[in-house]
Amino acid sequence: MRSDHNLALQVVAVGGCVLLRLTTPGWLLVIFFVFVPVATVALITQIVLAASAVRRGRLTANVTLAFAVLAASGLGAAAVIPDGGDSERSVNSPLGLLLGPDLPDLTAVGMLLLLTWSPRRSG
Repeated sequence: MRSDHNLALQVVAVGGCVLLRLTTPGWLLVIFFVFVPVATVALITQIVLAASAVRRGRLTANVTLAFAVLAASGLGAAAVIPDGGDSERSVNSPLGLLLGPDLPDLTAVGMLLLLTWSPRRSG
């Protein structure tokens, strides 16, 4: 994958995560950015890492896979983790709003997707 395409993918993925969280009628997005600065730094770091790789021109298959998993896991977690709020309607995920209230709680799936953001040492 070309590194400039990867940068575009990461920017779109982070923007998609924020937009998905804005679709839920609760307070999680505000809490996410105000009380969880680590998550904000993680999203910004995702874009910074992709931008720093632009000089390389082309990314190796392993680096491309890592960036793709990072983007997909962020979007998946943003879609399935429910929002917290003060009403019955506000405790829902973006996917739950789309598919209806009978959707099972997928919080565990979202948390597992966020585990892909944990640092790993290769080798």
